[in-house]
Amino acid sequence: MQLDPATSEPGNVFAAPIFRRAIEKNDPQAMFYLGVMYLKGFGVETDPVKALGWLTRAAALDSGNSYYLLGVLNTHGIGMRRDVGQGLEYLSTAQAMGQLDAGEYLAACDGNAELQYELGQMFDRGIGTMPENDQIAYEWYRSSAQKGHVGAKFQVGLMLLEGRSVHAHKDAAMSLFSEAAELGHTEALTMVNALSLRLPSALYQLGLLYGRDDVVRHDPQKMLGYIQEAAASGDANPQQKLGEFYIEGMLVGRDQVQAIYWFRQAARQKLDSAELFVNALERECADSLFQIGKRYFHHPQNLDFQLTRQWWERAAELGHAEAISALRSRN
Repeated sequence: MQLDPATSEPGNVFAAPIFRRAIEKNDPQAMFYLGVMYLKGFGVETDPVKALGWLTRAAALDSGNSYYLLGVLNTHGIGMRRDVGQGLEYLSTAQAMGQLDAGEYLAACDGNAELQYELGQMFDRGIGTMPENDQIAYEWYRSSAQKGHVGAKFQVGLMLLEGRSVHAHKDAAMSLFSEAAELGHTEALTMVNALSLRLPSALYQLGLLYGRDDVVRHDPQKMLGYIQEAAASGDANPQQKLGEFYIEGMLVGRDQVQAIYWFRQAARQKLDSAELFVNALERECADSLFQIGKRYFHHPQNLDFQLTRQWWERAAELGHAEAISALRSRN
């Protein structure tokens, strides 16, 4: 089927000049970039058909990167009927043209567990030129896990636990987490200790894990839920973290009363940093206010120095010399 992707110029300020370069100069690199933009929705509406059209035009002009992506799209049936044979042919062409990713993709197809895991990561997160696709990620992870890859076992377990692209199956997920934990996978051990044993320290670590965006997908509500459960179970560190959430208004409304309550709970267990907050909030200890400002100095939410400034300004009002000097140096 003859595809004509050049129906209209995209309105996006970044996509439009690339479009014009592709049309006016018949530039295969610009066509490839447009294909990726339509594939992933960068600056334009996601449109696999337009992506396919631009990649096909670029491949006809000997773009190895386009042959590579066409191979991926055909192999998995993205934007078209699945055609593994055609996909492998495109990948082989790209490899012959020196496109390195194509060689690795073919090696994964031949059973390389590490490369299968890496492809799972790429489709899981939409890394590089790959579109985000849970079903394809799961297929690569599962194939890698079946060959014993510990990271892939964890990721398959995670997808089973969350029901992403597959029916949720907690027992199967926990079995895979246990296997991965026995092989030394730290996050898998956290899953076992948190979800099977409900250990407060593990629940807290699991909450922190969901606050990141590397091993698991960032999920603020899961982070809050696990930290709240850990705090309610009596662990000092999540109690302090919950106090910080309330004082910062992070995931919960700002509430100094709740913040002080949780800081007190943690301070009763001799957590010095929690005692610092109690001294600052309840007793208005100037040095504690100053020290908390220093703690927030490199905090990711300390935009324009505001978190630190609010603590130091209160310390300065109470006559704290270092706070006064520090504020003057920032003005």
